[in-house]
Amino acid sequence: MKADGGKGALRVIGLTGPVAGGKSEAARLLAERGARIVDLDAIGHELLADPQVREEVNRAFSEAADAGDLGELRRRLAGIVFADGTALSRLEHILHGRMCEVVRREVARLRASGESGLAVIAGALVFEMGLEELCDAVVLVDAPLEIRIDRARRSRGWDREEIMRREGRQMPLEAKRLRANRVLDNSGTREQLEAAVAAIWEEWGCQ
Repeated sequence: MKADGGKGALRVIGLTGPVAGGKSEAARLLAERGARIVDLDAIGHELLADPQVREEVNRAFSEAADAGDLGELRRRLAGIVFADGTALSRLEHILHGRMCEVVRREVARLRASGESGLAVIAGALVFEMGLEELCDAVVLVDAPLEIRIDRARRSRGWDREEIMRREGRQMPLEAKRLRANRVLDNSGTREQLEAAVAAIWEEWGCQ
């Protein structure tokens, strides 16, 4: 991780966590305070809309080639890659290098702009993609498994099996806990999450 840039410098933090842990909501709350969010999911979705990338994906995953729109493509790919580690590796080979390059360019642009404040690289795969090297710190947003299963069931219609299948393709959560600079416990109320996010802002974003 990068050294702290000091007072008046742009700080960059990674914001990661497991399925339904609350990282997206934490990122949204930081954005409301003025943080610049670099959203890994959004970058991946935008890349799938690029004709060259779409062509590579179609060649690698013929069963998804006739998807009518990007939403259908993403759904088909998810069904394929989270059931097959080899297929996931093929998709990562197509996307991850490009995604990392987009993130590096955006962080470089923000640092070169001379702006102060906070930039947040938000996504489940901050560690897996080696993006912590761009960060002054990484925050892991987490909650107990049963709470996350209940959240994912209500918000996304996913069951326990789906969550465990997806998390099984990521770095073990305990390893992420050990590598993170801070673990934000999101097992409580929204007010408690807001207070925890406010503390992050005071430490890293409030110049």
